[in-house]
Amino acid sequence: MDRETGEDQWMNSSKNLKGYTRRSDTTNWANLFDEFLSGGGPENSLLVGTENAAVKQLVKTNMYKTAIDYFKETSMNEKVSFSGMFGPLGVFLENTNIQGQFMGKTNFSFYPVGNKLVIMAFDSKSRSSFSPNPFNKSESVNIPRVNGIGVPKSTTRQTYLLWMNKNKIK
Repeated sequence: MDRETGEDQWMNSSKNLKGYTRRSDTTNWANLFDEFLSGGGPENSLLVGTENAAVKQLVKTNMYKTAIDYFKETSMNEKVSFSGMFGPLGVFLENTNIQGQFMGKTNFSFYPVGNKLVIMAFDSKSRSSFSPNPFNKSESVNIPRVNGIGVPKSTTRQTYLLWMNKNKIK
C-alpha cells in the first residue's frame, strides 16, 4: 500500500473504486461524454489525482466548493458524505464550467486520514440524468450495459478521487 496517498487501501475497500478502470490523466469531460453518447469506453471510470484533467476542472466547480464548505463545518475528523443537488440553479451556478455541467448532481464523500483528506465524488450518466425533460427521470428509461458493453447512451459511472492536506482547505 502507498502510505503517502492511501490509494491501494481505498481501491480495495470501496464499491465505487473496485473494478473501475483507471483513466489516463488526459481524460476529461468531453471524452466521458463522447463515450456515453457512443456506448464506448468503460462502464466504470476512475479519475485519480489533481493531475487528471477532469479532476482539475472538478475542483473549480461550484458544487465542489459547496461540498468543501459543508465538510469544513464538521469536525473535519470523521467520514462525511454530501449529497449534491443540481437542477436549473446548478446549471446557472456552474455557468461556463463544462465539467460541472457534464457532472450535474454529484455526491461527495470525505475521508480524513491523519492530516490528509481523501475526497471522492460520484457521478453517473444515464438517459434519465442526461434528459432535461422532468418527466423522463424514471430509472426505467435507462439502458444498462451488459458485461461492460454498451450501446449509445447506456449508463456509465465516474468516480473522481483526490487527496490533500487538511490544513489546505481551512
